[in-house]
Amino acid sequence: MDLFRWFKNKKASRLKPGTLKTDKREQKASVDEKTEIFLMLKRMASDEPDVSPDLSFFDWKTVDESVAFTDRYSKIVKRMGSSVIPDLCLALSNADPKIREKSCWALRVLGLNGGLSDDMITEMGKLIEDSDEDVRAEVLCSFGELTSSINLLPVVPHLVAGLKSEDREVRQAAVEVLGKIGSKAASTLDALRPMLDDHDVDVAEAAKTAIIKLGGKVESPASGSSEEVVRLTRLAASSEISVKGKAWADLEQLPNREAVIEPLMETFRRTGEETFGVYLPQFLGKLGTEACRTPLLEILNSARSSTDEWVQQYLVSSTCFSLISLKEGLAALRYSVSPELLQFILARGFMSNGDYDDKRLVIVAEMLSADERKKAIDDVISFFRSTNDKDWQVLGAVSDALGALGPDAIDALLEVLRGVKPSNVQPDGSVLDDDRGEDGAPSAALVRTSEGIEKLRTLCSEEEYENILVRAHEYGAFWNPSVNRALGEINSSKAIGRLVHVLAQNDWEPEDREPARKSLVKLGKNAHKQLLTALKSMAAAANPGFQTSFRREILAVLKETGDEETIPAIKTVLKSDSSVAKYAKATIEAIERRSENAE
Repeated sequence: MDLFRWFKNKKASRLKPGTLKTDKREQKASVDEKTEIFLMLKRMASDEPDVSPDLSFFDWKTVDESVAFTDRYSKIVKRMGSSVIPDLCLALSNADPKIREKSCWALRVLGLNGGLSDDMITEMGKLIEDSDEDVRAEVLCSFGELTSSINLLPVVPHLVAGLKSEDREVRQAAVEVLGKIGSKAASTLDALRPMLDDHDVDVAEAAKTAIIKLGGKVESPASGSSEEVVRLTRLAASSEISVKGKAWADLEQLPNREAVIEPLMETFRRTGEETFGVYLPQFLGKLGTEACRTPLLEILNSARSSTDEWVQQYLVSSTCFSLISLKEGLAALRYSVSPELLQFILARGFMSNGDYDDKRLVIVAEMLSADERKKAIDDVISFFRSTNDKDWQVLGAVSDALGALGPDAIDALLEVLRGVKPSNVQPDGSVLDDDRGEDGAPSAALVRTSEGIEKLRTLCSEEEYENILVRAHEYGAFWNPSVNRALGEINSSKAIGRLVHVLAQNDWEPEDREPARKSLVKLGKNAHKQLLTALKSMAAAANPGFQTSFRREILAVLKETGDEETIPAIKTVLKSDSSVAKYAKATIEAIERRSENAE
């Protein structure tokens, strides 16, 4: 299977046995199984890497292997040329579904340059009703790509037959191909119109698009009407990420969003937790009204009873976050749910969204009583202690939750930090990928906690305090002015290296770099070695704009702190880099004036 089908069409079959035609291939005519093309198809079928979603959607190494695999065999087919087309057409009826699939793919490769007759296209079209889902997916994918290269009118009857398939992916793909054929397939409009009422929302939306492409008309419901609400509710359940995302965005723009709650909940009750995913609780949380509380509690109750790991980890947490984010959310929960459920909602809500900068968490944290805050901290740290697989997601959720709960959670955060694998930080404050530990998230949470840096000075040794600041800065807290100022006070090689890193952020506003710049100025001569190293190392920069910006920032610091020992390195830049020559010259002049005044 090629990469396009992996993303677009490769899904577990939803069909019951016997719902499609069973192949009974007597092979009255068959390709010679000793021919070069047949041997290639067989080799391709056996060598193909497994890139199914069940393996790992994020296994990019495997994806790269698939791309290389497809590219290699495409070149082989093209070298064989049109002379193998007759044998490929015979292979379409082979008893092995993999051979049928690969022969269809090979015909697509050759057909992109024309050369497929109407009879050949018709033979391919018969595979739309094949018993094997991969074969069906391949032929429809091929027709989708061939619409601009060859005449597909001979296959229109097979596409129309595909509209009645039990397989919703076949129906959707057949509709899309007819739409790509365009006005030449206008005779299929009558067959397409019933597809507007298909029980699968993606098929119905594809039919709407195809009808318009074929010159037909489709009435759109008025904005904000009950018909529009029904339509958006259906689209919100789409399996297509782009369609689903747009539908939820459109729902958020409706003038009376509360009117959508019940239709959405009806779909939720009918189809289960995974249809809407976290979109539904997020929508209700953003709406934020009293009317959202009961539906959210219903979602939470359903999700907590699920045995699905994704539902337990993500839907439960997202729903809890939305519950505590509602207007008067915490106050209402105090009297509407049991104390035990309230504590559960608080703990999971604070561990939910991965957005530690969300102001709603801060607002909720400020509303907690001292006892509620203590219990929430205890619940979060208990969750951390009891979790065997402390992966980056768990560490991020726990750290963000404790960070949002304020200074009372610092001891708990230190427990998390001290219980995970530390990173091996380089002398310049950087961390290589292979040396990266698990201390980034808790370190970053510690320094952004209110009063965090001040308390760390008294709670930690000098070495641990430095490691927390450096690791937090490398993990993403380099935008934090308090961290940059604290690093300047440490005066170590690692701390200075992190501050120099901030100067390299040429896409930042000057005021965002200012705390780090001031710290480097305050460090004076102590920072010269690393500043000059960075100044000279930029000679090999691949991005001239980045090089110029970084050097200008370094020279600006040296203009205030440089001494005679720094002049030779600055002169080297003056001679070799015309883009910063005037800044280098001004820096040297400033240093020389200071030296004269000192004398």
